[in-house]
Amino acid sequence: MVWKPELLEFVLNRLVQLVRSGVCFNMGFKEEQMKKVAADVLAFVGVHVTTLQLYNHIRNWRTKWSVITKMKSDRILDWSEAGCCFYGGDEGAADEYIQRYPKHRQYVGTPITNYAQMKTIFTPRFVCKAQLFQPNLLVRAIDFIADNEAEYAVYCKVQPPERRSWLRTWLRNQFPA
Repeated sequence: MVWKPELLEFVLNRLVQLVRSGVCFNMGFKEEQMKKVAADVLAFVGVHVTTLQLYNHIRNWRTKWSVITKMKSDRILDWSEAGCCFYGGDEGAADEYIQRYPKHRQYVGTPITNYAQMKTIFTPRFVCKAQLFQPNLLVRAIDFIADNEAEYAVYCKVQPPERRSWLRTWLRNQFPA
């Protein structure tokens, strides 16, 4: 099957809608969710898509996302969030990077298509009762525990289910939806 750009964007947008609706996808999307997306594709373009094709499609995008996050963490090239592209800060930095990693050529100097959708789908999120929390919020909770010895003592004495409850309550109080 040939994935045309419009179809790629349509599928990614449907997956973004699933994520924003509170679907938990830590272990991947479920079969019924993929069947719903496949039915939407059939209604949108009249092309029958199997769930296996959708899973392979997601795997390809996840691979792209892992390359992008690796490039961002390497900090060899400069990243423009507004333009969704990598560029060489120094004149030879981009050429040097491409020589070292020739497969990453497509990501240097050109805007990355569907970056916002990939970011929404593949950025790790922690789900607590259908409320999405970014990892930095959990780091703030851990910092709070570390800074307050009394809270830390109480936190360590309770069982893991109560710890999760405490964390949910603290996050909801600090960052109301």
